[in-house]
Amino acid sequence: MHAKAPSAANSDLLVNLLVRIMEEEGVSQCELARRMGVEQPCVSKRLSHPENIKLKDFGEMLGVLGCELNVTIIHGLFNHNIKWVQNARP
Repeated sequence: MHAKAPSAANSDLLVNLLVRIMEEEGVSQCELARRMGVEQPCVSKRLSHPENIKLKDFGEMLGVLGCELNVTIIHGLFNHNIKWVQNARP
């Protein structure tokens, strides 16, 4: 099963947090793209259209910034935590 794109409000929040982390770390879109092994337009497209980003893409972008993405699913008595850890690329 593939992770679906988060809702528009949640994806906007995640992109805002991602951009804030990039600013705090002094990482440009070009640098983020280099760390991910993609071209800068790919990063720009993801950040410009957060409603189309998959959770694994957020995990990858955050991972190369030295962060990790954790998702907790709660349904009744069922709790499941999903963690994406992506080692930062030099």
